Amino acid sequence: MMHLDFMVEDRDAAEARVLAAGATKYEFQPNSGQCFVYAEPAGHPFCLTTSEAPMV
Repeated sequence: MMHLDFMVEDRDAAEARVLAAGATKYEFQPNSGQCFVYAEPAGHPFCLTTSEAPMV
């Protein structure tokens, strides 16, 4: 399994799109200042992040 990070311009708009497509947002967000973690419908994790987020 591979974890993917997607760089997006607008995290809120991207979140609305992935949730509408069937993704779920994990309750626990280990680094919410940098990215939000989701699971696609089959359960594979991925993140949405923006270029404004501090890279740690």
